[in-house]
Amino acid sequence: MEKDTVIIDYLLGRLSESERLAFEQQLDADLPLKQEADGLQKIWSNVQQQEVEPDAGMDTSFYALLDREKENQAIEKARQQPLKALPRRRSYWPYAAVLAAFGLMFWLGRLTVTPTVRTLTVEKKVMQPLAMPPSEEVAQVETPKAAETKETSLTKVQQEVATLRKELKVTQELVVLGLLRKESAAERLKGLQYASHLPELKPEVLRSLVRTLRQDENINVRLAAIETLRAYGQNPKVREAFLARLETASEVPEQLSVIETLVGLRIQEALPQLKHLTEDETVDPLIRQKAQQSIQLLTI
Repeated sequence: MEKDTVIIDYLLGRLSESERLAFEQQLDADLPLKQEADGLQKIWSNVQQQEVEPDAGMDTSFYALLDREKENQAIEKARQQPLKALPRRRSYWPYAAVLAAFGLMFWLGRLTVTPTVRTLTVEKKVMQPLAMPPSEEVAQVETPKAAETKETSLTKVQQEVATLRKELKVTQELVVLGLLRKESAAERLKGLQYASHLPELKPEVLRSLVRTLRQDENINVRLAAIETLRAYGQNPKVREAFLARLETASEVPEQLSVIETLVGLRIQEALPQLKHLTEDETVDPLIRQKAQQSIQLLTI
């Protein structure tokens, strides 16, 4: 199993207990892997989705965007370092003043001029270093420019993150569409699982889910499609899809699931079809009984 797939299944809680424990041990021993898992979990929380890897091109695009965000953060950190280091220069002035004072005192001791002249000379020499601008003032002068640079850098990083989230959302939708076209039923089931976490259904994704419900040859996949679409039951096209499937479904488990969904969503338009099922002698007795109970629930 590939690394990214393991991380996604771990974050979605799809691993068995033994697999989960083994992967958590691996995370404790592998810091880069843990950082990558934490990063994916943070992104998923923000955009309501997990990253998957349907092909190499999509993976390259995603990680390139992540690298760009990391580079911007590194640039911002590097720009802040000179500002932090600047106040340290102030500590050299006291030492320089002390050394200058000792030197002047030694020199004055050898002069033969009057004490008054020596006193004036000492005061003049000692005050010269103090006339220079303190490092705090230099920092204060440079602070507005540094703050402006930091704000610009932060804005750029925020724009990059917004772009990353937008492109990640598009990537997630493409992943769902790609998995639903896979020949493997397991891959199609995974695509339905990822689709259930999308904050909204784009028209193309909705059409793909409805097509899966209507045409997929595997009943487990169709049942999973019902569960996924149920979360978007307020969408008129989803409600129409359930009504249409009630007419065509022929296997008992799927018929039961569709009927329960129609009742749960309070779709009154299903009443005529349910009544027809109760009157059709060719329909399985269990379905006829379920339809009768559903009619009572919808008319309460």
